[in-house]
Amino acid sequence: MKTPTLKPALILISLIIAGTVLSFLPVCLADAEPEPLEQLEQELTEIEEELILIEKRVDSLLEDLIDPKITSFSLFFSQTDYTESTPLSVEFHLDGKLLAARQLSENDRLILLKGGALEVYSGIIEPGAHNIAVRGIMRASANASTEGHPPKATFKFEPRRASANFIEVILSYMKKDEDSGYHFSAKYWSKEL
Repeated sequence: MKTPTLKPALILISLIIAGTVLSFLPVCLADAEPEPLEQLEQELTEIEEELILIEKRVDSLLEDLIDPKITSFSLFFSQTDYTESTPLSVEFHLDGKLLAARQLSENDRLILLKGGALEVYSGIIEPGAHNIAVRGIMRASANASTEGHPPKATFKFEPRRASANFIEVILSYMKKDEDSGYHFSAKYWSKEL
């Protein structure tokens, strides 16, 4: 014979057990899920930081392409008031160090005679204040030896950042009573890149 009260009791116990399991299930899942979720969030944060650094580097490279930090420098030599004297050579020193020296060929002297300029140096220079010193060795005529007092001069200039900078050193003959002879002058200009 079956007891009718036992079946509802089993059902009630089953429901209680099932309810307890179901009530603990979210707690168990809640404890288990945050670890992988926190790891994913941390990994995402690290990836975002790396992307920010990469973006800054790309921006810096693009800025260098658009606005280069290179400062170029070109040095020219020319002569005015051509007389029987011609330069044999010129030397240029930048901040006390030899920058360029040139023995002038017959072709170079013809270029100077026709009013042209010789490019003596072309390269990169640091922006800021600089001194350029020039010294020339002259020949009075085809049969004469080198003059006793070669012309020399020092010029100050300040190349601008991210620009092309040019100096033309000009040799000219000054006809004055007390101070006759060859003298150097210089023209400086720059152009933004």
